[in-house]
Parts: sequence; C-alpha cells; structure tokens
Amino acid sequence: GRVDLWWTGLTYLLDHPVVLLFGKGLRESNIDLIGFSTESSYITIALESGLPMMLCFMYVILSGLFSLVGSLGKDVRLPEIVFAMIVVFVLLQSFFNRYLLAIGNSASLVFMFSCFFIYQGIGRPRI
Repeated sequence: GRVDLWWTGLTYLLDHPVVLLFGKGLRESNIDLIGFSTESSYITIALESGLPMMLCFMYVILSGLFSLVGSLGKDVRLPEIVFAMIVVFVLLQSFFNRYLLAIGNSASLVFMFSCFFIYQGIGRPRI
C-alpha cells in the first residue's frame, strides 16, 4: 500500500507543474485536501514547498552529515555536533509532520527541555 501511495504522490506532483516548482502551501497536503495520504515526509515536503525547497532541505541535512563525518578524528566536540544534527533533523521533520513536534504534543515539551538541559550541561559530571 505505501508504494502505491508514494506513486500517487509522485504522479500528483508530475501532473501539476506549478505544485512541483512552488508547492501547494504549508499544511496543504492533508488527506482531506488532496484525497490521499502521502506516507512519505519527502513527498509531503515536495507537495507543500515544491521540489527546489525539498532539495534545499535535503542539502542541509546531508551537508551536516558530511560535515560530521569530516570532523571525526579532529579536535571537535563530537557530542555537540551530533546533538546539533539531531536538532536540525527534528525541526525540519516536525515542520511538515505536525505529530512529531507540535503545540500540544508532549514530545515537544520533552524535546525543548532536553535541548535546554544538554545545552546548559545539566547532568554532566563536574570534574
């Protein structure tokens, strides 16, 4: 079933060149509005923002991962880099998938407090 839904989303994009370039708008890929579930974050991003913006989002994630790999073995604080990449990923995903981080979602509150505590170093042993 998912492959069929992905194919439906790709067909929708190819049949609507304006949507392919510019997207339908934020939160406009809802099943009630387009008639099917996308079942893919990437297709959702392409439907809502267009293919060029989806490629930009993917570039941000992939360039961060390549920077992370390139910094291995150097004098870089690896936990902070990994944490920053997780924050970027979660924020990009939650921007389009409301259920991951959203107002009223308890995961949002836990994630925000976790970010604060990690940034402040709370829980780190003092040497």
